[in-house]
Amino acid sequence: MRSSAIGARITDFGPLWRPDGWATREHQVCLAHLIRDVQYAIDSGDAVFAPGLKGLLKRACAIGRRRDALTDGTLKIYEADLNRRLDRLMSLILPTKQA
Repeated sequence: MRSSAIGARITDFGPLWRPDGWATREHQVCLAHLIRDVQYAIDSGDAVFAPGLKGLLKRACAIGRRRDALTDGTLKIYEADLNRRLDRLMSLILPTKQA
């Protein structure tokens, strides 16, 4: 699967990817299925977006496992870092606006 095809699939989930618009319960994506789809993209030859997304998901899961031991401030810092990383990934596949 090409990066552009993955980008098209990801943008279908729009609100899922931004902290100010988390998906509703009816639109949640099973993490196991998302990781499976990312691995499929890697296995199909995506060497740009999918590996980065897999790393991002692994980082988020590692933070989630430690969530109970983390302060609210630390969680906010991690959230901001994950959002920056996601923005960088998305910039690889989405066209930028021309000024």
